[in-house]
Amino acid sequence: MNFAHIFYSLRTKLFALVFFSILLITIPTITLTYSSIRTVSTDAEEVIFGNALILIEDNINSRYLNLVAGEMVNILERKLNLQKTALLAQSTWYELDWLKQKEKQKVLKGWANSLLTLDTHFGIYKNSKALIPSFLFELIGADKSREDFKRQPFSNMLKASKLPKEGMYAIFTLDKTDVLSLDNVPGIVDIKQATAINSLLSQKESVSVIMYFLPINADSVIVLASILDDIQERAALSENAIVKSIQEKFNNLEFYPNSMLSLISGSGEILAKRGEICEVEVNFFLKEMAEKVREEKTMEFAYDGAINSSIKGEENPFVKTFGSIVVRVIHFKALDWYILATVPVATIEAPSMSLLYKLSLITFVIIALCLFTTFVLAYRIAKPLQSLTNKAQVFANSGIVNQLSSNNKENASQILLDMSKDLPLTRQDEVGHLANAFSNMGKALDENIRNLMASKLVTERIQGELNAARDIQMDILPSPADAPHLTHYEIAAFLEPAKEVGGDLYDFFVAPDGRQVVVIGDVSGKGVGAALFMSMTVTLVRYAIASNLAPHVAMEQINEMLSRNNTNCMFVTLFIGIYDTETGDLEYANGGHCLPCIVSKSSTEVKFFDHLSGTVVGPLEGISYSLGKGTLNKGEICLLYSDGVSEAMNEQNELYSETRMYELLLKHQDAKPQALIEYFYEDILLHRGQAEASDDITMLAFMRLD
Repeated sequence: MNFAHIFYSLRTKLFALVFFSILLITIPTITLTYSSIRTVSTDAEEVIFGNALILIEDNINSRYLNLVAGEMVNILERKLNLQKTALLAQSTWYELDWLKQKEKQKVLKGWANSLLTLDTHFGIYKNSKALIPSFLFELIGADKSREDFKRQPFSNMLKASKLPKEGMYAIFTLDKTDVLSLDNVPGIVDIKQATAINSLLSQKESVSVIMYFLPINADSVIVLASILDDIQERAALSENAIVKSIQEKFNNLEFYPNSMLSLISGSGEILAKRGEICEVEVNFFLKEMAEKVREEKTMEFAYDGAINSSIKGEENPFVKTFGSIVVRVIHFKALDWYILATVPVATIEAPSMSLLYKLSLITFVIIALCLFTTFVLAYRIAKPLQSLTNKAQVFANSGIVNQLSSNNKENASQILLDMSKDLPLTRQDEVGHLANAFSNMGKALDENIRNLMASKLVTERIQGELNAARDIQMDILPSPADAPHLTHYEIAAFLEPAKEVGGDLYDFFVAPDGRQVVVIGDVSGKGVGAALFMSMTVTLVRYAIASNLAPHVAMEQINEMLSRNNTNCMFVTLFIGIYDTETGDLEYANGGHCLPCIVSKSSTEVKFFDHLSGTVVGPLEGISYSLGKGTLNKGEICLLYSDGVSEAMNEQNELYSETRMYELLLKHQDAKPQALIEYFYEDILLHRGQAEASDDITMLAFMRLD
């Protein structure tokens, strides 16, 4: 039952591993391949449609430029003819100055009749009144607010003072509303021509007229005009030729199956097409998208039949047959034409869908083959694993570990020998390696247990020696409980090594002359070496002070003693002070140690005993130190500390800092020495958090009582 359960679980896990591994490989591969093919198909479609539309647009541009060029040439010829005729009329006007006004008008009126045969209208205005009237000019002037396409009033152009010396051209547009009764225009040069103009306006939506105004003198203007109707008719024929050319282009282009291409006018007329044109699509485009296309010139959007409510309910047979489609539109502003192209999304995605089906089939076959192979491999692995499982159970129940640890080696060896039987040791695969490793496990286990027991004994012995060294080191220093409590003097001290033993030191005792001695120091380095150096320093300080030496002389003697045979160049920062409890006077020597801090109940800032006697003590012989002096006033407290206080670090490697020390001193400036040290230690622990101590913490505080 056990074996069946193990085999089934292993087989299930292997099957699941193979199955999901294949899925994890094939699904992203199929997805990415499908996505890539779809992207390539879409890009190819964009290239095809883009190239087709570019060709069509280029064709329209080319033919439109020819159309515009032709119109420009015709208009320039008209303008040149009008200018020449006006200059000729101006010369004639000057040459006929010897005639009377009526005779001059009669001559020019006859000339105006002859110009009408050339479809050129002629007139002369003096002070904005017609000397030689023309029906066309009166027709234009009938609307007093008439302006040309440059927004210049017609009435201003009849005033010589408003015109440039070289004359001015203007183009006006007439429509059906401009038909004028002949009775309203007395003195018409040619009634027949006037009737023809009225007939033309009644037939056409609009007619353009080009006019030329040339001043004769300060109050007279020559006006000539020509109707551009023939030019517009030729332009319309050219537009029809462009449409015919585009239809030929449509017929020669190769598109996706079921695609559609059309040329649509701004009014919705389908000018040219390829494929089935759906009126619903055209209506949707003109009603909902035309304005946006005019702004952006080119746009693309997806269309699935869910169109705007303005044509809701209209059935789209194209979408009904082919599903969603992609629509691209180009607006040709000059002619207000739209090129509308559509292609079914299903047609674009057909290659990628075909590939997806093939890959899915291949994946199914691969999964089936892999699962069959996994079944065979699982059977071959499970059988030897049964033997290994049984042996492991025997090993667990044999108590072999206890026998090895109790030196019952013969019985343990027999158990290991029995365990090696029937294992597949000859197999070269991982199962064979596992069997060999299992067979050799006993010997390795025996050796490891013996080594572990030996290492444990060594570790316990070293730890015991370190604990003894710590106790000895702490016994060298005076206990804080032994601090003297005098009438005018109170002292407290604290030391916490970062390791089992440390290099910081403090001391307080009575000098031979009855004054109080305070000592604090910090040895370079950590561990046993620093502890020995610290012990030697404490002994030398006590010896020097007992010899009635001044602090600076004592420091020189200590330096000489420590520097001898100091091959490791160890050193100690050291402060030695001799304090008079009656007067508050302090004589001291500071060998590279932190400056003592002083505060009182009334302090607004921290003061210092800032005299440095010399460099650190111990590395070099022959160093001189100077004596420092200061006075501790009543109520003032002096704090001595090692750099383990100011440089205590938290988990973010941020220092406790001297600034925070000074703030805490001022905050508790009325505290007694013991309380002040406790405040500092609590704040250091709060700052340090879960970080390990990086250095020894040592503090000594003494106070001159009121």
